[in-house]
Amino acid sequence: MNISLRKIGPAGAKVKYHGVQGTLLNVAGDDSYVFVRPGAHEKLLVAANVIQADAINNKLLFIDQRKLAASDMDYSIEQKIEIDRRRAYVQRIMTLRPQGGCGGVNFIKAVIALVKRELNDDNPPSRSTLIRWYQKAEGHVAGLYATLRNSKRNRGSYYDGDIRDFALACIDNYYLCLSRPSIQSAYDCFVEEYEEHVGNRDELPCYATFALWIKELPAIDIIHAREGKRTARAAMRNNTSQLFTNHILQRVEADAVNLTLGLIDDDGNYLGPATIFALIDCHSRAILGYKLQIGRGESASSVIESYAHALLEKDPAIKCPEVINTWPMCGVFETLVSDGGPGYTALTTQHFLMSAGIDPQLAQTGCGWKKPFIERFFFTLRIQLACTLPGYCGKFKDQRELDATMREQACMTPDELENVLTQWIVDEYHQAPHKGLGNHTPYNVWQSQAMLHVMLPANADDIKRAKGDFTYRKINGDASQSGVVNNHLSYNDPNGRLKEIGMQMRQRGDEASVKVSYSNNDISTVNVLDEETGELIELHCTDPRVNVGMSRAEFDVAFPRINSYKDKGFGHSRATRNNKAVQSARELHLNKMKEACKKKPATTKIEELTELLNCSSTMKLAEKHVPDEHSSTQTGDDIDFNDMEAHADA
Repeated sequence: MNISLRKIGPAGAKVKYHGVQGTLLNVAGDDSYVFVRPGAHEKLLVAANVIQADAINNKLLFIDQRKLAASDMDYSIEQKIEIDRRRAYVQRIMTLRPQGGCGGVNFIKAVIALVKRELNDDNPPSRSTLIRWYQKAEGHVAGLYATLRNSKRNRGSYYDGDIRDFALACIDNYYLCLSRPSIQSAYDCFVEEYEEHVGNRDELPCYATFALWIKELPAIDIIHAREGKRTARAAMRNNTSQLFTNHILQRVEADAVNLTLGLIDDDGNYLGPATIFALIDCHSRAILGYKLQIGRGESASSVIESYAHALLEKDPAIKCPEVINTWPMCGVFETLVSDGGPGYTALTTQHFLMSAGIDPQLAQTGCGWKKPFIERFFFTLRIQLACTLPGYCGKFKDQRELDATMREQACMTPDELENVLTQWIVDEYHQAPHKGLGNHTPYNVWQSQAMLHVMLPANADDIKRAKGDFTYRKINGDASQSGVVNNHLSYNDPNGRLKEIGMQMRQRGDEASVKVSYSNNDISTVNVLDEETGELIELHCTDPRVNVGMSRAEFDVAFPRINSYKDKGFGHSRATRNNKAVQSARELHLNKMKEACKKKPATTKIEELTELLNCSSTMKLAEKHVPDEHSSTQTGDDIDFNDMEAHADA
């Protein structure tokens, strides 16, 4: 019986036959139908009764074109199998990481090895390919189907997924590197790798196609792989809002800047580069305080001293007698924003802020846009002041272009730099109109609100004496009279408080050890904590060479330690080693030692020892042959003389 297609559906209809999408056509004059898959040359001839049965059993479904997405019509059985393979890798990541994210390098490699073993997959994806699959599955509307090659391309030639995946793996290994190789270099490595593993060079894509595949990668991923995490984080920033404050001291930002400016002492000896720690009030753009440190790094002492300079009242004329204006910026701030540097996150720094009643907030390290005001100030400092100073060498990346090093160009002392920096802040920066303040000066904005919002810290004396570094030292002397030694310098107090603490601890049987707080920016004094009263005792350096305010770097340059262990070597000539009297006495002493060490002969007499042994053997033999009352009497002929001789020998 001839079953018409009209009873089943319209001719040329889009159907899903046994899960595969395609087109169903009627063959004129025959009880059969033709099922055609998109992009396939083979056609499937199916009998009419089979089509009828499949339609009744829902194995033949007609698709409404109005609800069908264009991309859903192009998936073949091979593509669905490939999607299932890729889904196995992605699903394993989602199962092992329910919190989200595709994990690190080692995790991705472990997932690839695990799924490859489970599927017996001969062509596992590379790490970058699997990450791309995961991102598409999570963020694209089409999911993993977005990773498939578009089957509607009408180009004369195309490259299958294996070649593309191989190229992406080479891109991951030879292009996405911190050394930032060129595309040409990565393409050459790709061609050589393909020839080693496959051998057919004619099937490779051209340079333009390879470069296009690179451009299709996420831009942030390329920046992260070629320029580092910090640059990628900076590229991801997006300014969606601005920071606004209502009054002064509401938000204060703190940071440090390394200047390529070498410093020398009064005698011309090189000390090291300059590092400036500064704090800025975000509402008025005024600088609350700063600290100059000799050398690189962020020490807790420099951070705390910059905080103290910002909190307390200050007289700029002490650093620079030529200043014209005052520096009224001071007071306790509500919120302090700093980065996660070691000096800013140290326990002593956090304790200092808590004692001053300040709320600290940490910005992510390397995210300068989260502290925009202090970063902008440092930019202004470089272009307006540092560039005008003799000996300034510009940014570190410009060092290769210099004719002389920073050490060779150094010509300013720390006092001279503080003199210039103080005058620039007080008389120039604070007095210049600021566009962000409506062309008002930071000085005027501060003065307009100072009466309402400035509150000085209650523990000003403790803040002045605060030091960021600490250690534990023993109080020297039998009666604790010699003070403590820190960094090869002795410290003691004239009032005898340290001696009293040491004697009390020794009387109780405790070790006379105290906590010493110090700062390498000023080695003239240290602080000792009295644990019973909580009082800080100030100790002064007993070395007359140490002046008030002298830094450790200045002292080490002026008075280098020549007897340190690293400088050990030939000391001086030993004249007595060849003295005749010493040599004669040494020979006599050697002979006497030989006589004294000789072994003395034994003093026991051999005859007495032999007689004692014979007597002992005879007695044991007699006891052995005493007749028992119940035994028969032995005659002398029955005695075994061999046995007697054996006992005697024993």
